[in-house]
Amino acid sequence: AALPPPPALPPPPALPPPPVSPDGEKKRRSPSASLLLLPPPAPPPAPPPPPALPPPPPPPGGPAAAACTCRALEWGRKCSCGAALGLGPLGGGGAGPGPSTLSREQQLQRVRQLTGDISEHGRLKQLDRAVGAFEQIFAEGLHPTGYAYSTLLNAHVLAGDLAGGARVFEAMMASKCRPNLVVYTTMLKGFCAAGDMTAAVHLLRRMAHGSPPLMADIRALHTFL
Repeated sequence: AALPPPPALPPPPALPPPPVSPDGEKKRRSPSASLLLLPPPAPPPAPPPPPALPPPPPPPGGPAAAACTCRALEWGRKCSCGAALGLGPLGGGGAGPGPSTLSREQQLQRVRQLTGDISEHGRLKQLDRAVGAFEQIFAEGLHPTGYAYSTLLNAHVLAGDLAGGARVFEAMMASKCRPNLVVYTTMLKGFCAAGDMTAAVHLLRRMAHGSPPLMADIRALHTFL
């Protein structure tokens, strides 16, 4: 005989409605939703700024002895940073101890000797000693030749000090020793080695419009290329 069907289960009791907040909105039962209603945490306070450092003391010899702050990209204007290389036109430190008492031939021989020292120190990249040998020319009441200027400029270029080389170049322009094609090529080599093509192009234009104007030779063009 077939079994009778099971009795039907009673329906589940109805859930109570969610509580209503005073503003009429239903409160959610999810605990994560209540966290969303909290205000965001305040950011941490910023640390106090570091105390200002005192200004550095002036260098020995006054403001004119400060290090050059010019950059190679700014070369093309006369160096006005007040940097000094020593006595004479480069440093503006006065006329030195006075004219030398040596004969003309002895003066030239002494300048050639000091120029050889500049060349040797420059080859060894001893820039401080090269500058010291150049300053010694003024300290002895002598006058540097164009070769002494160009040798010092080459020492700066070999040491990677293009701002110092430009400063020597401007001092040479201000003296009676006019830069020749070798000097321009040396300065051009330094700018190209540093990748400063802006200053290199300016130098070529300055060379072509100088007084007297100079035309770049094969060596200068090869250096630029």
